[in-house]
Amino acid sequence: MQRARKRESKFSPRRIGARERQRQALELRQAGLSFQRIADELGYRSRSGAYMAIKAIVEEVDADAVDDYRRLNMTRLNTLLGGIWQPARAGDLGAVNSAVRLISEMNKMLGVHAPVAVTIEWRKAFESMADRDGLAGPERENAIDQALAIVEASGM
Repeated sequence: MQRARKRESKFSPRRIGARERQRQALELRQAGLSFQRIADELGYRSRSGAYMAIKAIVEEVDADAVDDYRRLNMTRLNTLLGGIWQPARAGDLGAVNSAVRLISEMNKMLGVHAPVAVTIEWRKAFESMADRDGLAGPERENAIDQALAIVEASGM
């Protein structure tokens, strides 16, 4: 039985050093150096190592920017919702409709409903196909389960 490996801290000296080297690689690339030259200067084994280091730091920065933007928009939506919450609770239909739209938008941003809806739609489609093909009982359920597994494995 294999023992689980202990994860290295994000603040370990090795990780901090790697992060600093990635930052230096990005600076060199911004200065116009080739990936091979960056690899040579910073001690990466190949130009692909330099490329991967730069790609990692850029993707992390992009992900951070997206998270910051999402947090900003969630704060804005929460502020708007707070402004119409009391009228909505009092029965103002315009405020109720606005609150429902705001909550729906917040749920979209958070990805609250997407996986369930997609799975249900696929299941209904496969059930319809099984019925059309005259499948029944365990054979029908097995066919539906296999079709759903294929969809899930494909990432659709």
